[in-house]
Amino acid sequence: MDPNQARNLFTNWTIMYNQFLTLFGQNPGTTQGMLQVCNGIETFNLCMFGNMDCMLMGYLANQTDDIAFMSRGVYDMYSNFNCGPGINTLLHEGLACSQRIMSGYQNTLQACVTTYQSSVTHDPSNGCQYATGLINCWSAPFYTAPCRRERSAAVWGALIRGPFATEEYLDTHHKVIDGVHHFKIPDYIDLVDGKKVKVEGPWMHD
Repeated sequence: MDPNQARNLFTNWTIMYNQFLTLFGQNPGTTQGMLQVCNGIETFNLCMFGNMDCMLMGYLANQTDDIAFMSRGVYDMYSNFNCGPGINTLLHEGLACSQRIMSGYQNTLQACVTTYQSSVTHDPSNGCQYATGLINCWSAPFYTAPCRRERSAAVWGALIRGPFATEEYLDTHHKVIDGVHHFKIPDYIDLVDGKKVKVEGPWMHD
């Protein structure tokens, strides 16, 4: 990442999102890209020790509400899931499985993010609610991945306790049709004919 991009990580959320997604999913079977992301986040957290108040929404929102929620949403997604329960799962499921999810479900994962962006842009006061929906949406393909080993299901279930996809969420947001996994994107807020409306999330598959 060049210095100009690095300086704008928290003012242009797409830089962080695209960089992390590229590194995390590249070269299935190797950990180099994933460890670069997770070690970078850990180093950042250590450097910010005692000053993490700078990451509170109140400070980030000095930019704009939507940029603040998107930046914090992407950061939390990797800090709390991909580099936490997500990367622990890699040790039990094998690297290639989770990396194939990152690269094979990009349309679904991208829809999780873009609908979250729409919601926090038009309804920032409920940003925390939409952040939970983002993490549910993002983690669902990992929970249901065909390449998961069945004997590791208990391990995965233990790791994802928290704001990640639950069986209750998957009951209404996941289905398999002719062997293809479909995921329902959470409902979101958008601007239609100048009015803020709730839009039903579409069903996605890759």
